[in-house]
Amino acid sequence: MVAPSGSHTIGQARCVTFRARLYGESRIGPPVAASLKASCPSYGGDNNLSPLDVTIPDVLRQRLATSATCNDLGSFGNNFANAMCKMGGLSPLAGPSGQITTNCRRVN
Repeated sequence: MVAPSGSHTIGQARCVTFRARLYGESRIGPPVAASLKASCPSYGGDNNLSPLDVTIPDVLRQRLATSATCNDLGSFGNNFANAMCKMGGLSPLAGPSGQITTNCRRVN
């Protein structure tokens, strides 16, 4: 499950892609919002970058990016495909137990 998780958590996002949500919604926790606002002003800085997952330290991000799996695209592709097949067998929580995201860019 590391391969598909990494596809979402390793990397950075441009300020322009999350600014409206950062300054327009109140559901972002204050510590996270403060961290993002430090690198993403309300105006300008469209190309400023912020980590997609602030819980993964930069050292871990660098180690994962240079791991043997990442350097071997065939191995990475196989691992990614196998993990996606496993995820396809998971039953999502529905009703009062959970929710299915209808738009990955927004909170339902």
